[in-house]
Amino acid sequence: MRGIVYFLIFLSMLPAAFSAAPAAMMLWVWTTLAAPQAYIFGPLAGLPYNKIVVIIGVFALMIDRGRKRLYFDTYFVLLTLFMIQAALSFTFGLTTTDRTYDLADRAWKIYLLCLFAAATLQGRLQVHILVIAICLGAGIHGIIEGIKFLLSGGGHIVAPSSVFGDNNSFGLFMLMTVPLLIYL
Repeated sequence: MRGIVYFLIFLSMLPAAFSAAPAAMMLWVWTTLAAPQAYIFGPLAGLPYNKIVVIIGVFALMIDRGRKRLYFDTYFVLLTLFMIQAALSFTFGLTTTDRTYDLADRAWKIYLLCLFAAATLQGRLQVHILVIAICLGAGIHGIIEGIKFLLSGGGHIVAPSSVFGDNNSFGLFMLMTVPLLIYL
């Protein structure tokens, strides 16, 4: 049932993503942070929600008549230099564990998301909506785990899905969301 509800919510957001690249970028952020694969079971859990949104977002960016060029500033240069350093570290590193490949895969996806955001966000309102999308995507995990903790009388041990790593990484993820929630 959860899978069907999430899938219907996801389908209802797709027309907005088709119509505007910023909406597609915000849906990309929301599906990335909400991590539906952690809560959905059955055949709908295997759908690549992020890949669907990325394809729609690139298509929407190509047909968008607004600003399509990247905004080059110090942030972009530093982020690109960091990605070059990460690629060199990955290439010449001594370890060949699967975790290294997973981290490299996540790093370049985050870099693409940042480039997409730089190409699509144009104003203050779009940045505010992006912050709302981040808070909704990240906050759903805090709400779910918090409700479990309260209903169990403090006995629930927070065990995040493998998407977020261990308890410490999940705690850091939740703490990084707090300033954004205070900002809102």
